[in-house]
Amino acid sequence: MASTNSFYDCYYRCEAYQPENYLHGDGLVSSRKALLFIEFYVSVDGFVKHGDLTLPTDELTSWSVVLSRKLSQFHVPYDFHGSVIMTITNCARSIISEDRNSNCDIIPMVVNVMITNEEEAISRAATLSIDGQPLDMVPASESSIQALKKTKVKDCSGQCVICLEEISVGSEATRMPCSHVYHQDCIISWLEQSNICPLCRFQLD
Repeated sequence: MASTNSFYDCYYRCEAYQPENYLHGDGLVSSRKALLFIEFYVSVDGFVKHGDLTLPTDELTSWSVVLSRKLSQFHVPYDFHGSVIMTITNCARSIISEDRNSNCDIIPMVVNVMITNEEEAISRAATLSIDGQPLDMVPASESSIQALKKTKVKDCSGQCVICLEEISVGSEATRMPCSHVYHQDCIISWLEQSNICPLCRFQLD
């Protein structure tokens, strides 16, 4: 098992890694952009759901919304999306940077999400569905996006959970009404797809 990242909390365990039994590049430089092929295994109450997703390796900063939609299809509670996406993206960065993957057109990756406290997690998941279907993402209104306040980062730097890049001290960031701070371009792109804060599920409108 290579390039493994994990996070644990009271309800979910998420593990992301690159499988060992795959074909490496043949040493030739490809003119095509590399793709990351992610296989998902989501275990709920002993029943494992399986799915896959293919993403371009040169567009990591745009993955969050796509991954969040995929997790919603598996009924993973929305308030866990930020942590799961961070685990997936951090592992992907590590895998992509490895020399053995430098000439691969398709780079495989496995993501396992397991419920460790089934009763509570299933209860949370139920709030995301209507008649057994994942809750659709609703874009925020243009007026509510324009009303977001900008702030100067003064004390300590942090990480924007959408792009997973540092928010540097002295830089300008955008603050949601729930007080969570993001890069301006990142949060606007997110809110154009979903009106819910990626971290706390605060609904903008």
